[in-house]
Amino acid sequence: MRYINRFTSETKFLVPASLGDDLRAWSRSRLGPDPNGGGPHRDQYGVVSIYFDTDGHDVYQRHGSYGRSKYRIRHYENDKAAFLERKLRTRLFLSKRRTRIPIDSVPTLRLDEPDPTHPGFWFFRRVIVRRLHPVCQIQYSRTARMAETPEGHVRMTLDAGISAVPTRVAAFSSTQGKALAEGLMVLELKYAGVFPHIFKDMVDEFGLRPHPASKYRLAVHGLNLASPHLSVARG
Repeated sequence: MRYINRFTSETKFLVPASLGDDLRAWSRSRLGPDPNGGGPHRDQYGVVSIYFDTDGHDVYQRHGSYGRSKYRIRHYENDKAAFLERKLRTRLFLSKRRTRIPIDSVPTLRLDEPDPTHPGFWFFRRVIVRRLHPVCQIQYSRTARMAETPEGHVRMTLDAGISAVPTRVAAFSSTQGKALAEGLMVLELKYAGVFPHIFKDMVDEFGLRPHPASKYRLAVHGLNLASPHLSVARG
């Protein structure tokens, strides 16, 4: 299944966890719930993703075209599927391509000798060409709200309790991860075109300042994965 991304821009913030309740209340009063969300406000779910990189950590180091794309396998809480994803970012736009697969099929994926008839063959082919392999698993709790505005479709996500564990296999693990960015949350505002007024109101009310907030970079740094002295078990 091909996923069509509705957004061309994304602005990120690192915000204190102490603002969490107020940010959620603000967004719930102005934005609608995520269609896949749960909880009393129908806007919350867990996310777990396996991120890929090269042995030289070219994605983390942002070497050439590696700095513009991320490859990952993502699973949303209470979903029976996973997604093979590529997130591509350039100076002018943000796009995603994703293929939905059964969650039970993830441990059996052949990354080295992919089946050309598999719907995710495009993903496997790019992983091989770019010499990528699983590096870490990142997990967090997400609050997601969205709305149609005069300036287009908008979406807000607030990610808390971010943790990560190193891995070299394409299989989701229940291992307790290391906490990342303790006391902080990652706020992402997605939109099409210019920064919308509804998000300007949020930024002004809470005194927010944009800040680079890549969860993958937080994980590599927090787990010391870029260290040449670190050996990651393949189990």
